[in-house]
Order: sequence, then C-alpha cells, then structure tokens
Amino acid sequence: MNGMRTWVKAWAAVAALWPAGVVVAAEPSVGSRAPEVRAQAWLNAQGPTTLAGLRGKVVVVEFWATWCGPCLQSIPHIDALAKRWADKGLTVLSLTREDRRTVEQFFRSQNFDPSYIIGCGSNSLSAYGVRGIPRSFVIDPTGAVAWVGHPMSGLDEVVAKMLASVDPPTSAPATDPNDAELSTAAEAVSEADYARALAILEDVLKSSADEARSRQASELMARVLEAGDGKLDEAQSLLKEKKYVEAAELLRGLAEQFADTEVGRKARAKLIALRRQPGASSALQQEQWRQEAEAMLARADVLVEQKRYAQAAERYRLVTMLYSRTDAGTKARLKVRQLKDDEQIAAQIREQKATRKAVGWLSIARSYARIGRDARARATYRKLIRAYPDTSYAEAARQEMANLSR
Repeated sequence: MNGMRTWVKAWAAVAALWPAGVVVAAEPSVGSRAPEVRAQAWLNAQGPTTLAGLRGKVVVVEFWATWCGPCLQSIPHIDALAKRWADKGLTVLSLTREDRRTVEQFFRSQNFDPSYIIGCGSNSLSAYGVRGIPRSFVIDPTGAVAWVGHPMSGLDEVVAKMLASVDPPTSAPATDPNDAELSTAAEAVSEADYARALAILEDVLKSSADEARSRQASELMARVLEAGDGKLDEAQSLLKEKKYVEAAELLRGLAEQFADTEVGRKARAKLIALRRQPGASSALQQEQWRQEAEAMLARADVLVEQKRYAQAAERYRLVTMLYSRTDAGTKARLKVRQLKDDEQIAAQIREQKATRKAVGWLSIARSYARIGRDARARATYRKLIRAYPDTSYAEAARQEMANLSR
C-alpha cells in the first residue's frame, strides 16, 4: 500500500458522490437507530452480516470505493483500528457499491489483505444519506448511531472511549493452544461465528475419545447455545416493541447460524409466525419493496457517478413508477428534477439520448443495406441526417448512403 499512499496525497479530503446541486437524504443523527446494512457479497465474513446480528458490539460502518483517493488513504488506518480493538469486540464493516470482483482485484493489485469485513454491491450508502466518501458511522451496542465523521478525524478516540465503557465480548473457556480444532472453535465463539464453532465442536464430540477434550468441547458448546438463547431473548424484545423488520433480520441470522439446534428451530418457528402475523407481514412486505427500490436507486446513482446521465434519468423514472410510495421513489423524483434543472447535465442528457438514437438508426440502416433493402436503408439514413445533421453519425450516414448508389 506504500505506492498507493504516495499518489492519494494529492486528492481532496473527501470524494464527492453526487453532481453539484443534487440533494440526498439526511444522515441518521447521533442517537437515532442505525439503518440496517446490506450487500450482495461479503468478504472476510461467514455469510451475510447484519447490525441486528452484531447487537451488543461496537460497530464501525464505513463507506468507500476503489476509485476514491481519500478512501485509499484511510484503508491502512481502518485496518490498524480493526486489528487494535479486535480483542475488545470491535467489528468494522466497510461497504462499497462496487462488485466483489472489482474489490478483490483491487486488493490483489495493492498486495494488501484487509483484516475487516467488506460488503460489496451495497446499496446502504443511500440509506445512510452519505454525500461524500470516505464516511464512517460508529454504532453502539444498542444499535444506535454514536458518531458520524471522516475516518481520519476523531474515529480512533470515539472507538477507544466507547470500548472502555462497554462490557468485554464473550470469552470462550480456556483451551489447549496445541489443540487446533478447539482453539479454532474458541476463536469462532469469541468472534460470534457460531455456525463455524458448532460445526467444529460437533465433529470433536463425535470423534474424540479423550474425556478432557470432550469436556472442553461440551463447555464451548454450552457457551454457544447460551449466546443463541440470549439472541432469541433479544429478538423477543424487538417483537414486543413491534420492531418487526429488525426482529426478522435477527431471527434469520439465528436460523442460519444455529441451523440444526433448538435455538435454530425456535428462530425458524418465530420467523414463520412473524410472517403470518397481519401487521408484521405488511411491514416485512414493505421492507422488501424498500430494499428493491433502494437497490434500483443505487444503480441509478452509480450511473450518475459515471456521468451516464440519460440512463440514470431513465432508471430514476422507473423507480418513481414502480415504487412511487417508497422513500426511494420520492428521492428518485427529486433527482430527476435536479438533473433537468442543471443546464449542463440536461444538455449532456440530450446529447446522450441523441447518440443512442443515432447509433440505433445507423445500425438499422446498415442492416437493411447488408440484405439489399436499399430503399429502407436510404429512408433510415435520411431520418438520422434530418434529426442530427451536424453530427459524425450524420456524416457517416451521408457517406454510406452515397455508396448505395454505386
């Protein structure tokens, strides 16, 4: 990462995500409930990661991108922070809209192996109202936002202070350091990776004839199931508060992590009952629509970043038509209006639309010419020339139409 540090110094402190004048949703304020995080793929994690599943821990949620100079400058800092406080229970979630392949290729090119969790293909940036990256949020053990800011300005102090005031993470019973399986299982328990811990411990209990080793495995197993019961109680509290979406997220995680245990069976039963509950089923359906709308909105936002404004405007309009009653639908309507109101962007949209139409007509005319339908080819060429007379496409049409007469 040394070479990367050199060139990023010339970048500004924050990379902007939106064209000038475009307004995005407000960031969650300190003390408010942190929006749930989502990603299409997770690196350095055992399956999907959620804030609901990390309840009880201090979490840093960071937004970044491989093309963002200031983000690249903060990567070693974030990595050092994650390593420094790992034994105190800190979890770092670094989210980007970019896909898994792009992210993996980037880290390979930098010969750098991050120690924290990375979410790829994430649409959570919109839910967090982020205007520029890098941007970090510290989430307290109750799931509330405790701090918002640039990762290089005050994050370390906030994390240190919070971890000093919370209970330490659950520690696993001492194991023989020379026993690779039990040591790995103990590490998984400390990291709340219960699925991995259970798989290892079940194998040990089935195959080990050593009484002391079996006793250690049983103690670890009891600790895992105790943690699962605690999460079930947490889900029940959320249900009593009618926080159905958060409860469903937590129950889904428990059903996956504790698949073949009593905890997993209880989680599945509660989840099925929740989906059948009239008020809850409506909330969960709305949440599904919200996620779909936010994902489509995020894809449109990426097109804006790429300055493909015509395609972005079409995508925003689609969000307004399909998800008109969602927050994403409201945001999309606002963004369409803002793109139109920006004279430079509006001009680029007209140009991009013209290019797409001209390329399409030129392709159609050439197809007619190839199969000998010259009259149709000429009509299409003339249509292009009339609509876009001063473009390179019109000039190509004139030349190709002249060749038809030879």
